[in-house]
Amino acid sequence: MRRMGWFCGVLLFTLAGCIRTPPPQPPIVVNPAPMPAMSLTCSVVGTMPGWAPTAVDGLSVRTGDSIQFQLTVNPAANVYLLHIGSSGSGTALLPQSAGADANIMLMANVPTLAPVAGRIRVAPPAGEERLIFVASQLRVPEIDALVGRGKLSGSDIDRAVAQAAARNAPDYRMTKTVGYGNRVDFQAFTAYPYPILIADVTMHHLP
Repeated sequence: MRRMGWFCGVLLFTLAGCIRTPPPQPPIVVNPAPMPAMSLTCSVVGTMPGWAPTAVDGLSVRTGDSIQFQLTVNPAANVYLLHIGSSGSGTALLPQSAGADANIMLMANVPTLAPVAGRIRVAPPAGEERLIFVASQLRVPEIDALVGRGKLSGSDIDRAVAQAAARNAPDYRMTKTVGYGNRVDFQAFTAYPYPILIADVTMHHLP
């Protein structure tokens, strides 16, 4: 009996040694949503009180409004703001001074008004106008070359923006404009070769 008990004890000990606890499995990680490489918000400051903007996906102004555009960017970036009126003429609203000497680096999450010189009055004719936003952590020479030339056309601006997009961000993608009354938000997700955001927004100019 003693031998039998000893034999069973050895057998149980041997079997216990053969049974190994499986190694712990790594936790399942769900990939989070991609973080935007750059975000930009623009709102209109100075529209006449007492009326509600009609635009759902853009900005609205009326003839006679004295306005500025409030810009907020994240992370810090060089921000260009170009305007094409309903007549087809173009204007650089940020920067307004010439070339690469103009300081257009906006601090992250700090609202900045453009034009920096003060409010501009919305003049006729009414119609569909465009605002082109370019935000980049490096200067964009194609846009710098426009500033200081004086009179611009919409085709001048479109050509420069297309060249900048092709050279700097051939595969960039951006979320659709999100409108909140007289405010628009943008997010760019691709950072190739560095973060850049390019947006073309309709501004509804009402009589």
